Amino acid sequence: MFHRLEFFKRLQKKQPNEFVVWSGVKRSVDMVWGEMLGTIRQKMILLLEEERLDVRDLSQVLGLSEKDVYAHLEHIQRSVSRQGKNLFMAPCECLSCGYVFKDRKRIKKPGRCPKCRQSHILGAMFKIE
Repeated sequence: MFHRLEFFKRLQKKQPNEFVVWSGVKRSVDMVWGEMLGTIRQKMILLLEEERLDVRDLSQVLGLSEKDVYAHLEHIQRSVSRQGKNLFMAPCECLSCGYVFKDRKRIKKPGRCPKCRQSHILGAMFKIE
């Protein structure tokens, strides 16, 4: 499901003069690392422009808690809208009964399902387009 984490692990093992495919373009390892340097939000934006990720994936790659990732996502949503882009959010889903939270506007994962009252919920997936 998530390949970006493996990509970064492989990237660390490569030599600076080797090439990798990043954003659909063949680039040197140095150039990719240069793009990944910056603030946490800049890194999150780069990752979300590449592929659809959930909060757990982002927290693993960036070394943050899920709570911090949610806080950053709220700011990123405002930032990218000023750039003419959108932060798309695939809705959360209850894994017990299949209820989909399609009308939910909050970024954070809900605590319980309103239909079956279970707390076994699949978090939202995010992508910037």
